[in-house]
Amino acid sequence: MTVTVVLTDELAARVERVAAERGVEPDELAREVLAANVPAPAAGRHRFGFVGLGASGDGHLSENYKAIRRAEFGS
Repeated sequence: MTVTVVLTDELAARVERVAAERGVEPDELAREVLAANVPAPAAGRHRFGFVGLGASGDGHLSENYKAIRRAEFGS
């Protein structure tokens, strides 16, 4: 897969410098950085099939859904 990323001049210079220090091409460094920092999808990860369907009138769920999801599904 080919992806084009537009970097600032300063960031491009940093990438080129670090790649040269490691003895690799800038695109190889970019692949290493992405592979190390973009998590792979978890097997069996729960995905909600709907969003905002109905209203409880409480507001607790909409305000705290991220904490509830982490507690219930570990995500």
